[in-house]
Amino acid sequence: MDAVYGRAVEVLWAFYDHQDDGTPQTVAMFLERDVDGPVFRADVDKLCEVGTLELVDLPAFGDHGSPEVYRVTLTGEQILREWDYPIDR
Repeated sequence: MDAVYGRAVEVLWAFYDHQDDGTPQTVAMFLERDVDGPVFRADVDKLCEVGTLELVDLPAFGDHGSPEVYRVTLTGEQILREWDYPIDR
């Protein structure tokens, strides 16, 4: 498999595994990557573009705005199953 595709699936899994706090900061820390790095951001953007990851619409938190939180879609869960990740059936 393509290394870039494998890396993106790893990011997808991390978002699934940390669904209680689906923020890029949490996922990047788990993966030991730079949350503002171009490679990590490109992976997140691509996952959203292909419909495997989506931004969760949360109400604003006062003056702080809404946190950036993502969740894995059903399509994303199917990809994780295909890659033999242990997701809930």
